[in-house]
Amino acid sequence: MSLFVVAGIDTGRVQQPRLTAGSGSGVLGLMAFSPELDACGNPWRAVHFCQGYQIMNVLLAALKGDVQALRRYFLSGVDVNAVDYDGRSALHVAAAEGHTEVIRFLLENAGANRALKDRWGSSPVQEARRHNKEAAVQLLQGVM
Repeated sequence: MSLFVVAGIDTGRVQQPRLTAGSGSGVLGLMAFSPELDACGNPWRAVHFCQGYQIMNVLLAALKGDVQALRRYFLSGVDVNAVDYDGRSALHVAAAEGHTEVIRFLLENAGANRALKDRWGSSPVQEARRHNKEAAVQLLQGVM
């Protein structure tokens, strides 16, 4: 039972294996754990994990300035406004790095939200200012 508790499984709904009723033959009945499923029949924890993985790939592409990878992610349906654990989007990362081509793609083609705030209350334009990326600041303010 302790393995279930460590794995975060609600042990109140889990029955321990027991001998089959009747004959006393010593046959052990086993149970199988089935995770909670989403509407499509997928384990929701696995789906959540994969979505987190996609977010990290998008942020890494923004960090590297890889517009082609961002275009592939966008065309495959990944939400470019998705945020990491600090509330930072791909636009935050691209702004902090000064990747103007990534910023332009995210704003013009992918519909990125320039008003998103991260965990510290910073918008992408504030990130660009903080890192002295003047071209990124102008692009985010709509000057370029």
